[in-house]
Amino acid sequence: MRKNQVINITLSDDLLQAVDKQAEIELRNRSELFREAVRTYLFSKNADKMHQAFTDNESNRVNDIKKFSDFENATTLA
Repeated sequence: MRKNQVINITLSDDLLQAVDKQAEIELRNRSELFREAVRTYLFSKNADKMHQAFTDNESNRVNDIKKFSDFENATTLA
């Protein structure tokens, strides 16, 4: 079974020239450049999701602290 699959993509002439120039600078071929670009993109998206989850979790934690503080103040005043 083949691990890699060939795909077709459409790029403007300018973008393809930029890809080829960068590949030449890095002594790589187009496929290597695109694989790295896709991995970087997916990693970035995953990092964004992880950051959002952390932010949501911290927001919930702060809200819990506020609720506890409100409860503590209410019982102290009673």
